[in-house]
Amino acid sequence: MISSILLPTDGSPAAGVAERFGVSLAAQLKARVLGLSVIEERFTRGLQEDGLGVTPPPLDAVSSYLKSRADAACRRLAERARAEGVEITGETA
Repeated sequence: MISSILLPTDGSPAAGVAERFGVSLAAQLKARVLGLSVIEERFTRGLQEDGLGVTPPPLDAVSSYLKSRADAACRRLAERARAEGVEITGETA
């Protein structure tokens, strides 16, 4: 029997569809959900390695924005799960 479902999200509209499906499945199976949102280092690393001579934006601001977005995606998933009565644990990595 399935007791846990890993549900990654990036906050996109496509992820929203997957979140609804995953939470619905978890509710039917009486499983818990582990929500995960990953911040890819390539976004900030790519800005540091700009070979065009253009000054990159402050990396702290970009990192902070990406972290806030990932946290918001996990919060949205948690709200959906709680609305369906599904136990959820969330993490941003």
